[in-house]
Amino acid sequence: MTTIGRASDAASDALAVLAGGELRYSTAWEDHRLLEHGLDLRSGDDVLVVAGQNFYPADIETGVAHDGVRPGCVAAVAAAESGFAIVAEPHYTNVSESDLEVLARTLRAQIARSIGVAPRTVAFVPRGSLAKTPSGKLRRPAIAASLRESAGFLVRVDF
Repeated sequence: MTTIGRASDAASDALAVLAGGELRYSTAWEDHRLLEHGLDLRSGDDVLVVAGQNFYPADIETGVAHDGVRPGCVAAVAAAESGFAIVAEPHYTNVSESDLEVLARTLRAQIARSIGVAPRTVAFVPRGSLAKTPSGKLRRPAIAASLRESAGFLVRVDF
């Protein structure tokens, strides 16, 4: 987490109200409220720059809501050449490749409507194989490396 200084009285008041006077990790809603007051708690290391715009992977990932994708098992990572890619675990086992390709196109359209930019790649990995830390956080650098190596995918659709 980024170290925070006193940006303004309004910002420090917002932090005290939302965080109970303690510096802690916040929810997406709280992040939005803090951004309104000029504080950004997110690390600058995870920013995806796409078409001149900055996107945080978590903002893209939370926008992917589909019955065919496991909640919390979606990662937005930088694509090899430019743009970004989505790597996800399907919600159901034994899904056909053609169904996953249709789901990839659906997710791409959903993300494009949500943030105005579409991913260059949408890939699916087997359930339980998305790289995570022991505490369950996404290991985006490892996921991006597997994307570059094209390793372990059920389906990968490049657009």
